[in-house]
Amino acid sequence: MKSLGSFGNSAECAEIRDLLASRGIPTYLAMGYRASRGALFVCINEQFEDALAVLKNPEHEVAQPVDVAEFEREARTGGLGTILKGSVALLVFLLVIVGVLLAAHFYA
Repeated sequence: MKSLGSFGNSAECAEIRDLLASRGIPTYLAMGYRASRGALFVCINEQFEDALAVLKNPEHEVAQPVDVAEFEREARTGGLGTILKGSVALLVFLLVIVGVLLAAHFYA
C-alpha cells in the first residue's frame, strides 16, 4: 500500500475515498491516535499513479480499475473463498486417487 497523505478533515477524506472507489481504486483509511486525523492509502500499488491522476483530474481513465466492493469483501474474508475452493478441489482429487487405488486393488 502506498500513502496518499494525511487528512484532518473526515469529510474531505470520505470524499476522496468515494471518488477513488468510483474510479475502481480501493483505499484504506488508517486512523491515528486521535480519530480526527487519518492517513489514506491506495491498496493496490500499481494504482498509485492513477490515484494521483484522478485527484488532479476526476475524469482520468484508470488503467486497471477493480470492483472495489468485491476487493473489500475479499480483504475482509482474507480470501477465504479462494482457500475453500482450493480445499474442495484438493479433496475431490484425493477422493479420485483413493477410488482408483481401491479399484486397482480389488480388480487386480
